[in-house]
Amino acid sequence: MNTPQPPDASLPASSRAPTPALERPVSMIMTTGDLITADVSEDVSVAIEIFRQGRISHVPVLSEGSKLVGVVSPADILKLGAAPSAPKRGRIGIRIADVMTKNIETIRPTVNLRQAAQLFISGGFHSLLVTASDGELLGIVTTSDILRALVGEHVPPSAD
Repeated sequence: MNTPQPPDASLPASSRAPTPALERPVSMIMTTGDLITADVSEDVSVAIEIFRQGRISHVPVLSEGSKLVGVVSPADILKLGAAPSAPKRGRIGIRIADVMTKNIETIRPTVNLRQAAQLFISGGFHSLLVTASDGELLGIVTTSDILRALVGEHVPPSAD
């Protein structure tokens, strides 16, 4: 996993001009809190059900409860050749580990939106997982999050 470093912030915040949208850190727009994740050993039907239930299109995949090992998207499942069909609550017999993207790009919460956008463009990604220095999953940022921030539709996360 490659992790870009944050921009130089040597000036105190009080002496800096207002931050342009693309220079703000991803921590201002990333999804946090009750992240929906899947376990590497779960059946693909779990991910399919998550995708059916909401607007989520990228599910971080964890191993041993907390270790980030990949991400699964509908595109990963479609690479099976045909979308698997399963009974509403049935198993397909394919583990998430067998379809997920394993070589994932992660970023730190201090990376700015410009750097994240450049990673989306250069890597062909649609989501980036945000991790702490120890690899703990902190959040996820998507291309849609960045677009919403640029057009001013993003509400920063609350300070809960």
